[in-house]
Formats: sequence, C-alpha cells, structure tokens
Amino acid sequence: MSRCGDVSLCVLAFLLNLPLALGSEGYFWHVTDNHIDTLYESQQESCNDVFSTEELGIFGMPSCDCPLIFQKSFVGAMESLGPAPEFIVWTGDMSPHVKNESAFKPESVVVASIENVTNLIKEAFPSTKVFPALGNNDCYPKDQLQPHNSTLYTAVGEVWRNWIGEAALQTFHKGGYYSGTIREGENILILNTNLWMVKNGLTRNLNDPASQFKWLEDELERIKTAGEITHIAAHIALGNNEDSANSDLTKKFSDRFNDIVVKYSDIIIGQYYGHTHADTVRMINNKSGDKIVGSAFISPATCGTSWYGGNPTLRMVRYETTDVKLTDIWQYYMNLTKANADPENAEWELEYKFTEAYGVNDISTASLTKVVDSFKETNSPYFAKFIRYRRGMSTSKYNEQSCDYECKKGILCGIEHIWENRFKQCHENVQSNGHVTKVNFYGFIHVCFSIYMLLH
Repeated sequence: MSRCGDVSLCVLAFLLNLPLALGSEGYFWHVTDNHIDTLYESQQESCNDVFSTEELGIFGMPSCDCPLIFQKSFVGAMESLGPAPEFIVWTGDMSPHVKNESAFKPESVVVASIENVTNLIKEAFPSTKVFPALGNNDCYPKDQLQPHNSTLYTAVGEVWRNWIGEAALQTFHKGGYYSGTIREGENILILNTNLWMVKNGLTRNLNDPASQFKWLEDELERIKTAGEITHIAAHIALGNNEDSANSDLTKKFSDRFNDIVVKYSDIIIGQYYGHTHADTVRMINNKSGDKIVGSAFISPATCGTSWYGGNPTLRMVRYETTDVKLTDIWQYYMNLTKANADPENAEWELEYKFTEAYGVNDISTASLTKVVDSFKETNSPYFAKFIRYRRGMSTSKYNEQSCDYECKKGILCGIEHIWENRFKQCHENVQSNGHVTKVNFYGFIHVCFSIYMLLH
C-alpha cells in the first residue's frame, strides 16, 4: 500500500522535493576554533603581520584572529541559515593566539573570551542544547590543561553550567570532559584530548590523565549495555596531523584512544573535531590495518585566518534523527576579502554540499571510503576539490596548484592511518618514493645530455 493515502499530498511532496518523513530530518552546527581577539584593533597580538589601523578589515585579516564583530556575524549566520538546530557542538579554541601570553592572555582573558562567545550563542539559541569542549589555546599557558581540578575548569564550568548540567560538572571540574544526552538513547561524549597532547608537559609522564580513559571506557560500556548510541567530540582528533609527519597526541595516549574507539565503533555514530583549521576526515582502521571500522570529521576553523590564511567557515551536519544516521555536510564560508570591502553586505555563502561535491549518497564510513579511494586517482577532480575546500575556499598558497606528489601522499597518510607507527612508515615511503623519482629524472636528463654530446 502506498505511504500516501492522499494523491494530492504525494504530488505536493514531489513538487516541493520534500521527504515524506519530515520528522526524521534534522541538523546540528559544528563550531570550532573561533579564536576571538578582543584586542584586534589595538594590540594586534594575534596577527602574524603588522597592519595600520586603516588596513585592518572589519571582520578580520588573513593573518589575524577575529574580532568581536565577526563572532556576532557567525552566530547571526547560524540563526539565519536554517531552522532551529537539534543541537550545537563547539569543539574549542575560543581564545586567541598571542605572542605575549603573560601580558595579553592570562587565565582571566581566556575565561572572558569563552564567556563572550558563550553569551552570544546563549542569546541566539536560548533553548538549544550546546555541547562545548576546551581547546589547547583555552588555557594559560597554552597547551597545558591540567589533569586535575583547577581554577580554569571551575571558572569555565560556571560559564557553561546551564549547558553542561550539574551532574556533568563533576567530571568537567576533574578534567574538562563530560557526557551529555541529546535525546533518549542518543548520547554525546565530550573529551578533553588536550590532556593527551605531545606538548602538554603536565601529563606526558602519567598513564591516565584525570582518569579520562577509564571514564571513557565506562561510559561507552554503559551506552552499549543499554542498547544506545553516541557521538564523540573534542578539540584534537584521534590519529595524526596530515600537515606534517608528526602526531599531535603522545603515542601511548593515541594508541589507547584508538583501541577504545575501535572496540566500540559499532555504537559511535559520529566523531567531530577541530584544531588543524583544515577540512578533512580520518578513516578509523583496526590495529592490524586490514579493516575500516569507522570515520571522523575534522572541521575547518570558524575563524580560519591566523595560521593558514583561510576564510572563516561554518559547518552544518545533516542527519536523520529517527535512526540517527549522518547524511550530509553543508559547509558555509565568508569571503573575508569581499566582506571587508563591503561590510554592509557581508554574507555567509554555501561552499559545498558533501554529497554533491563528491558524488556519494551520504557521509557514512562506506561513502567516505569511496571518496578517499577516488583521491588516489591521478589528477583526481575530487582531490582537487578537497584541497580547494580545505581552508574555506582560500586563495592563499594552500591550494590545489601547490599540492604536489608529496603533499597529496602526505595528506592521504594522515587520512588513512590513525596508528602512529603506520603513519610514520607511510610518510617515510612517500619521501623515499619522491626522492627516487627525482633522482631517476635527473639521471635520465644526464644520460640524454651525454648521448647528445657524443653525437655532436
């Protein structure tokens, strides 16, 4: 029997291109690395270049963090680009990058930065669930988040109390992590992966900083036993940084995190991270490397300027709320040059829809596997798109024209290898193959020149 008892309803749904089960359609925002700089106009501490007051763009500059007016712009865009979201994930780095931390970013400035943007989001979305995480810049000194109760966790916990809830504050105060409920049977685990950073000197000699690993395993086991599912979000992703041959996470912590995620991959429906300011994915494989069991998304920065010169971005993740399946990513960006030239008409434009851009039906692990495989093809048009989108349609040196053989292979190493040993081996192979190719080329030229000289 047809699902449409009324023929006219079917026709209307077809004409409007609307799904028949509207109740199952939903989305959430993923915000990350918005790096508010309240001293943007006066001190320029977050800028990598020096500008005159007249040169400073109203929404920010390609080598600076972003002023308060920009923060208001992205929150306003979240309000106007869709109906009320199911929830918001905010994966940290609200504070600016500064050269002189002791003078311009003590802990009080960190907390004030977080509170400024928190208040903007609360005002715009008073009844929406928001799940924030701390970033490596959200502390003083940077990268040194503590593995125990601290004044920072207490202060930020107060700012986020209404979002996090009283029960979750217990673990947040302990180590900056907590669990939340989106709806019955659908959970979200917010991690403080900064505790596992290579650069965090407070934790590198510990086995389980702030007991976060034990808590994570206990939570996942609880969720699995109850027959439920969960999302995972944090600032720094599992795996390795594809922009270098290094890992952001200490190996012993990285391996343990990977082990846990692989073990419970059947109940983890999505993972969302930031930190790298790059639009990319991670394919999660088991330790032997012969099976892909999941995937994770890394969003480019909301304020994507100071590190790589990218444009600001916003990520809308589409998903089916009934069976909780991720279906698409709609990525938005602000053309910073155009916005600064005409502030009155500044807008957030649709950069891409993932399914349309990469020719897949959804953003499941199976679909991502197909996309990554397509990247490996010579002159892959999909990889060219991937590089173009990587920094929010950036026109800087980080574009498809500049990504050569070693660049492409290095990126693929990061996407495909979350285990540090295989990641490093992959990079060594890339460098070795690239070197051999160059040597063979120059050898060929030398032989040709020698033959030419003999014949003439």
